[in-house]
Amino acid sequence: MKWLKFSLILNLLLIPVAVIYVVKKLQFYTDMKKDAEQHAYQKKNPNSYWKAREEIYDVMPGKQNSIVFMGNSLVDNCDWSELFDKPIINRGLAGDTMDGMLRRVDQVIKFKPTKIFLLACANDLPGNYTNLDTIYNKYKRLVARIKSGDPQCKIHIISELPRSDFAPASRLVVPLNKKLVQLSKEENTAFINVYDNLASNDGRLNRSFSYDGLHMNGEGYMVMKKVIEPYVN
Repeated sequence: MKWLKFSLILNLLLIPVAVIYVVKKLQFYTDMKKDAEQHAYQKKNPNSYWKAREEIYDVMPGKQNSIVFMGNSLVDNCDWSELFDKPIINRGLAGDTMDGMLRRVDQVIKFKPTKIFLLACANDLPGNYTNLDTIYNKYKRLVARIKSGDPQCKIHIISELPRSDFAPASRLVVPLNKKLVQLSKEENTAFINVYDNLASNDGRLNRSFSYDGLHMNGEGYMVMKKVIEPYVN
């Protein structure tokens, strides 16, 4: 009888915990669905900047034997040539995804860069929240395309950055980076871990390095520079 009472009390105590857990899980997937829908809309309805930038990259000749940074807004927002005081070509495109980079990678490999730095996944995390393997497989295809078009190019995979916004997606950054480490080993490319230098103790992006919880400010890019510079030189 005592055990029955104890069991009933324990179950009553656990019910609120279970309810809170379920509510949080539902909120997690609701938030992720909203993020996925937002990115799907942006993909189908690119703004004028995105369209203009991609078309400009189509006609730009580039420069043979150069260094290229390719990715999304985290690449697009920075003047890498000035940051490193080297002739670096920027092929960042705000809002771009892995699909977009697969579509436009020929814009880069046509001028045979000696090095390419990829910072690529920020806009894919929300849309692929149930399957990180999807991002991994697309990234693997991107690396293969670069290798086939420019076998001498040294490929550098920059880790996904921590973030303090998009709370559900931020939980996927660490497991994604583990997959990128695995990819770099399989494909014999360099992996550059900028995550550790940008994250605070709780694993989120240190707010002093960002103006919105996702994109870097000047101080953030200077931190990234220290980590990436040995690979650029």
